[in-house]
Amino acid sequence: MPLQVTYRGSPIRSLEALSSALSCDEPILKHISNHVADYYTFFEIEKKSGGARQIKPPKPILKAIQKRINSRIFSLCEFPEYLQGSIKDATNPRDFVSNARAHSNGKTVVAADIKNFYPSVTESNVKEIFKYLFRFSDDVTAVLVALTTLDNSLPQGAPTSSYLANLVFYNNEHKLVTELRRKGLIYTRLIDDITVSSPVVLDKNEQEWIIRKIKGFTASKGLELHRGKLKVCTTSTPGANVIVTGLWIDRGHPRISREARNKIRAAVHRCKKEHEAGHKTLGEFHDRHNSVSGSVALISRLGHTQGKQYRLILNENLPEYSKEYAGKLTKICYRFSAKKGLRKETLSYTKRYYQLMYHLSILGRSDKKKANFLRSLLKQNPPKHCLRELSEE
Repeated sequence: MPLQVTYRGSPIRSLEALSSALSCDEPILKHISNHVADYYTFFEIEKKSGGARQIKPPKPILKAIQKRINSRIFSLCEFPEYLQGSIKDATNPRDFVSNARAHSNGKTVVAADIKNFYPSVTESNVKEIFKYLFRFSDDVTAVLVALTTLDNSLPQGAPTSSYLANLVFYNNEHKLVTELRRKGLIYTRLIDDITVSSPVVLDKNEQEWIIRKIKGFTASKGLELHRGKLKVCTTSTPGANVIVTGLWIDRGHPRISREARNKIRAAVHRCKKEHEAGHKTLGEFHDRHNSVSGSVALISRLGHTQGKQYRLILNENLPEYSKEYAGKLTKICYRFSAKKGLRKETLSYTKRYYQLMYHLSILGRSDKKKANFLRSLLKQNPPKHCLRELSEE
């Protein structure tokens, strides 16, 4: 796999060709790109570190276009293995676990965070990507920049933003990686989290050299590091833990901390107690069980021995539906299957179909006969596409 991001597709040289590639009429593309702020919604969420983060999800029509940019343009890129965030890779899945695993033999780990990454990536950065990496014409580049940026930044909540975040260093990240590898160092980036590790303990001068290199690299794109999140971990420090993207490196393997595992154990046993107390049909129990199930899946993936035991407990204490909700679900399924003229090729129909199938799998825990009957009723009008096909269009 190459060290530099490569684009395997053909350059798009006209708005007509872009319209064809995105299956969207040219006047619609032009209108949205000229009035893009009208096609976003806004809300805020609290940061763990304090303050608020602005989330700007696109409205359905722009979201559909952005997903097509992902599946029909960005999917034609080959991303080096050192890029670990939000990249679909069936043969080499990438996420915070694989990122930590890449540094599992690290004796010294330098962790840096790019400050306000999405808000700091500008239209100029994005223009450079479409013009010089993809080699698109100026008019095509201008429309794509408008469709993927908002207020001179990457909007958090837009499907295209994570891809552009991976591409922003397309012409210089490989140079940094090459220089680090010559010194026996390993580099990865999980969107805005940069990690460099060494299989041997590094002295302070060597650590500072790495930090200077990372600072210069990010500054080349007008970005800076978050000073409060710059950390150096080394195994030579007594009692110190080597942490990579939230995971503790223990004897060559990424693990969850003992404290976090204790919290998961407590949550599993709380689910068991609530189930035994007859709370299995409550919405709060459904939500808690789903959340804990995800945590158990993670510790199992990381090889913690408790994973199998916790999964067994959860499987013996599954959420169920009340008789009242089962009756409501039955009516919903009847109404859905009785509707005429529904467009079975649409994303909304497909989503609703699979949502109902999911609910019926839960109903089957308490009333298998009714669940099977309703499932057969829905199967008389299946969607024309699977959910993944439509989600990636």
